[in-house]
Amino acid sequence: MSRLSRSAGLVLACLLLPAAALAQDRPKIGQVDRLEPAAGAYYQGQDRLLDPASPVFLDDTLWTGPQSRLQVKLDDGTELTLGPAARLLVDRFAYGGADGDAALALRRLQGAFQFVGGGVEQAPNHSVTIETGVATLGVRGTRFFAGPIDGAFGVLVLDGAVDPRQSFVAGSESQAKGFALAFDNFAKWCDPNPAQCPIAPDAKAAVNTAIDKAEVSPVTGAGGRKATSGWVFYAVISSLYTQAGWQALASPLSRAACGTGLPSASATAHTSATRR
Repeated sequence: MSRLSRSAGLVLACLLLPAAALAQDRPKIGQVDRLEPAAGAYYQGQDRLLDPASPVFLDDTLWTGPQSRLQVKLDDGTELTLGPAARLLVDRFAYGGADGDAALALRRLQGAFQFVGGGVEQAPNHSVTIETGVATLGVRGTRFFAGPIDGAFGVLVLDGAVDPRQSFVAGSESQAKGFALAFDNFAKWCDPNPAQCPIAPDAKAAVNTAIDKAEVSPVTGAGGRKATSGWVFYAVISSLYTQAGWQALASPLSRAACGTGLPSASATAHTSATRR
């Protein structure tokens, strides 16, 4: 072997060994379940490309490219799905089984992601927190999407299971069916109860009117936030998750018929987030 070849081999070894050592020094907490077409993990200046079934380690910052998607399953069954151009740091993970203490902390750095809770949430003494850069989310038995919505950051609480083998389109269709069913239940509660639901007797028409008006002339609320059609749609979906939010949704939608009240509807969508 020539001196040049030996030198090149030594340089290559010096470049590769630190990444391997960094991975081995940290506990494995999960693995890649699916990726399309390419994604990676970053830690202390070292990037590594991920493959299907690649291990995921504590303190990894998971990332995706502009056209990529990554799905990771942690050892407790928690599923993290990153959309395009996203970065998510796994800051803390501890799971000793269903009867022990458990903790999970994530930090969203960029883009959108979907969270499906696992065993950590079932442990008697558990803590699940997610830093989004906008809010700190306290998670309990929740499946949600977090990321840019209509030019601003938002959180959508999702209902119904989605098969991870589904395509983006099929997954979105199944979620839309769940939202449609929830809205039908809301309308059935609202329409015959004008005393509790001021948009009776036609909740669907009231929602459509509010969205149409917001698209043409969004109302500006405190702090300059505009209630765009996207925010109104987001507020409606978020409030459908539990019946406790239905009356709070109906009041601002009723005022929207007069061109007011939409910022309150937008605020309704943030009741699950604790502002910094």
